[in-house]
Amino acid sequence: MTVGHQLISEGRWMQPEVDLLQAFLPLGGVAVDAGAGNSYRPAIMGQITYFHNTPVWGVPLRLPLNWPPWVGRVDSRRLLTPAMEWFGPAPLFAEPKRREGPRLSRKSAEELEIEEARNRQKELQEIIVTAENVETILSTVRELEGAIVISTALHRLGKVKVSAHVFRDPRFHLLLERFKSRLPFFGSRQIANSLHGLGAISYRGGGAWVEMVSIQTQRRIHEFEPQHVSNTLWACARMQLQEPLMLRALTCRAIEDIDRFCPLDISICTWAFATLKHREAEWLRAVVRARCEFADFSPQNMSNFVWGLSTLGFRHDNMVLAVGREAARKIRDFIPQELSNFSWALATMDLCDNLILRAIAEEVDRRGDEVNSWDPQSLSNMMWAYATLALKDDPLFQRLLDASIARIEDHDTQNLANTSWAAAMVGFRYSRWLDACARKAVEKIQECQTLHLAQLAFAFARFVAKGDQHQFLPTLLKETLRRLEEFPPQSLFDVHDALVFFQAFPAPPSGECLRMERRLSEHFEDTARTLETFARRSAERGGRPSMEEVTKYQRSVEQADIVTLGEHWTLAFLKRFGLLCSSEDRFIHSARRRILDFRDEASVTDPVSRSIFHRAQCVWQLGIQGDGPVRRSRETRRRRSGGCWFKICWSEQRRGRRWEDYESV
Repeated sequence: MTVGHQLISEGRWMQPEVDLLQAFLPLGGVAVDAGAGNSYRPAIMGQITYFHNTPVWGVPLRLPLNWPPWVGRVDSRRLLTPAMEWFGPAPLFAEPKRREGPRLSRKSAEELEIEEARNRQKELQEIIVTAENVETILSTVRELEGAIVISTALHRLGKVKVSAHVFRDPRFHLLLERFKSRLPFFGSRQIANSLHGLGAISYRGGGAWVEMVSIQTQRRIHEFEPQHVSNTLWACARMQLQEPLMLRALTCRAIEDIDRFCPLDISICTWAFATLKHREAEWLRAVVRARCEFADFSPQNMSNFVWGLSTLGFRHDNMVLAVGREAARKIRDFIPQELSNFSWALATMDLCDNLILRAIAEEVDRRGDEVNSWDPQSLSNMMWAYATLALKDDPLFQRLLDASIARIEDHDTQNLANTSWAAAMVGFRYSRWLDACARKAVEKIQECQTLHLAQLAFAFARFVAKGDQHQFLPTLLKETLRRLEEFPPQSLFDVHDALVFFQAFPAPPSGECLRMERRLSEHFEDTARTLETFARRSAERGGRPSMEEVTKYQRSVEQADIVTLGEHWTLAFLKRFGLLCSSEDRFIHSARRRILDFRDEASVTDPVSRSIFHRAQCVWQLGIQGDGPVRRSRETRRRRSGGCWFKICWSEQRRGRRWEDYESV
């Protein structure tokens, strides 16, 4: 028997009995073991006595049968308890027997060192988990050893505020080095958490760890749970990690395990593929086959999902319309960015889903003055989407333009250009916006990209708005000449056409203006020559060019990247080939009539076709001066379609009719 760390006897006492002796035996007490079980036992038992903290061994006792374990007190030679009697001499004091060699419970120095290191890692883990700033995390880096604590440190970096200077901190690079060295011991969860933290801080510095994490991800791919897959892809998208083998492994795992994916996982994976421009058609097929329950998708899941599909160029109308139906039911839960992203995605896919688009317009109206606090990008993206889909909703544009004016100081040049372009496309002239836009555009003119300058020039020309109060046109001309070599042909044609329209371009040109004119003339001659050559060769073959000639012509047009020449150069083109008739020619009236008839015919096939309300023909009267919609006419045309008569109302609609409504009558 052992008491504490001393061996008292070689009997087989159980450890709980020893613990009880140490805890409850009083000074000078006697412990008597009455044996195990309730059957007959010998009456002679052993005795251990503590006398002044000294163990005393060995006198026989005669006890009654079935006597339980008992603790009493020693009084000279007798126990003050009935039915117990001493036999033999008085107790003798004796030293306990000891075994040779080290004590059994002693740990080696190496084991103690390992245990101490393990406890320190646990302490560091607790420090990192509760850290509220990056300094607390980086202060622990030099002591981090295990895979779990290193992944926790990286993951926690994504939860605190991190500035760019952290990426230059030697401790951060030491953490990445330790991450690389311990990667072979990382499981799927540690890989996903580490990359998620680096993705959250948008770290794109790369390093030797990238190749190692790609290898380890491929090794552990079958351990990845759906959340691990989606988090890793999200991190790759944020960091722009273009590792083909790693992405392929994650994609295959996602397709293989898609039945266990929740809506969040599906939307994150689609968003990540789109952000990485990783077009994986098999992923779309897997999503379609999975028959997702879009009712379970949150507004953010829906907007990210359709945004990803449109960015990747995946179009599956029935699935997107199903998402739109559920989105319309949850429209009040959408935040501004989600509303604009959803409408942007539909416009990019050229899919006019009237149900969700009307729901978005009504939600904008319902939110009232709250719209004035929306971010400028959400406002401009939404107007761009409706204009691209040729949806003319005057109350919606009125509300969004008012909000844009309220946030004009926060607009960047892209928002200014997109908003102005969208308003011009649907012919909604708003003087307050044009004035605010001209002022801000002049202020930020040097920040404008050439495309932004072209869009602004186009919009102001459409609305016959010179921006004289803010010197918009002179500033536009000066900036164009300063950056003449940066302009692509199409943007230069657009700016030049607006300047000529407003008579703000010198005639005859000189200096830099002459150089601009000559450059445009070269592009014009190349375009005209290409078209003429193709036409002549086609005529020589009886009007049927070969496929090789068609391909060559198409490639030359695409490389030139010129869509329209503008009014000035288009007139020059028509005169060059003798195609421009006089304004008195009866052909003009007939052609205009034919265009209207063509649009009416197109409405029979598709009531929301762009051919009816083409974005390039939104504004019919450049000379209009008043605010509001530019109306085509107030006439109502009727056409028969599918056994029903449809009335196409082109005039400004009452509040209940937001864009060209198609009513069965």
